[in-house]
Amino acid sequence: MNGLDASGGCHTANGCYVDALTVVFNGCSANCPKLRRDASTGLYNYDAADPETLFERRIYLENVAGTSDEKKIRVVLTWQERLVTHSFTLERHIFLKL
Repeated sequence: MNGLDASGGCHTANGCYVDALTVVFNGCSANCPKLRRDASTGLYNYDAADPETLFERRIYLENVAGTSDEKKIRVVLTWQERLVTHSFTLERHIFLKL
């Protein structure tokens, strides 16, 4: 759980985004920034030098009632094609390893 309690807004209703390359958490406002893709590595990031994709990834962290050893992580990926908004949600629980 190290670092998750100070994770830059992930516990708020707007969620957060994290750049996997820099491991920096940032809170989202009404919208999170669009993911960008490095053409040479294929990795997704938020580097302004890379081209923007259609995708917005928003991360939510929630405490699980009755325990301090468990967190629920929900990642919502949204994108718009042909004026239709699509969404994919992944949810997992993580536990403190003793």
